[in-house]
Amino acid sequence: GRVVGETGTFEPLDVYGYVWNDGRIRRIDAPRAAFTGAEEINERGQIAGTYGNDFASFNTRGYLFDRGRFTTFAAPGGRATQVFGLNNRSQIVGYTISAPDATDERGFLLARGVGGPFTPINVPGATRTIAIGINDHGQIVGAYESPTPGSDDQPMAEALSLGHGDADGYLSR
Repeated sequence: GRVVGETGTFEPLDVYGYVWNDGRIRRIDAPRAAFTGAEEINERGQIAGTYGNDFASFNTRGYLFDRGRFTTFAAPGGRATQVFGLNNRSQIVGYTISAPDATDERGFLLARGVGGPFTPINVPGATRTIAIGINDHGQIVGAYESPTPGSDDQPMAEALSLGHGDADGYLSR
């Protein structure tokens, strides 16, 4: 099997992705990036991840690495795009951040791969929603955070799972 991940140093920032296959490690570096995170690999050998130049600024983008070529993307209006999942249909999930303090994570689905369109994934009433994985049937798993009733709006993390067709701008529990 194949394994992807990232390694490197944070001072100075030099983090790169890698794919381990048949006992060999191949370095994955997005062009002109200080860090490249390889998050997921599918059976076709496509790798999805996140890259950028500064963790602190939340200025990141997503990518799909396929047959030696990077195709990059960013969520519309987002400061940061973080990729977590990829399936064998090239569908990609993750989350985006717009606020400078990173308090507004919103999940997304690219149901047609990097060609878009971006479909937001938001649990009604949740302060944050992230999509972590997607299987080949289009079922998405993730997490969300919502205020706990009666506790001065303290956040409570909950898991979510979506069936096919549930990711059209909102989620059902």
